[in-house]
Amino acid sequence: MEAANASDLGLRSGTDRRPKKLLSLHLPERRTGFDRRKPRALDRMVYQLAQRPLDIAGLLLIVVSGNMLDAMLTWYSIQIGIATEANPFLQAFLDGGFLPFLTVKMAITAAIVFAIWFGRRYRLVLILLIALVIVYTSLVSYEIAMIALRPL
Repeated sequence: MEAANASDLGLRSGTDRRPKKLLSLHLPERRTGFDRRKPRALDRMVYQLAQRPLDIAGLLLIVVSGNMLDAMLTWYSIQIGIATEANPFLQAFLDGGFLPFLTVKMAITAAIVFAIWFGRRYRLVLILLIALVIVYTSLVSYEIAMIALRPL
């Protein structure tokens, strides 16, 4: 008896004949990024954070309140003459007054917060969230110190 060919048995061989997608709406990182190989300290922290949606919500609340404090401290610093707005996009709204400035700043932050919340299963998004918390904490601390140490 002779050995059967793959084509004789009805098995497929050769190249994939399925049509290729021209446009994919998936994020390029299809896996969540939480591999089990060599976990580092940041990976362990991010993995634990991914399992706790309430902690993620708390960090997002810190980002929103940090942004609000940043807006108020920036406005106050500009009013007393010890600072200027470094962002030229927001400077245009700041020239219109505090309310347009605050509205645009909070709208941008709200969009970022919603994007982080809906992408919270991805490792890179959670690392971005941790970085945002560190940046806003540092920024608000710097602004408070700048106001406190200003010459009278």
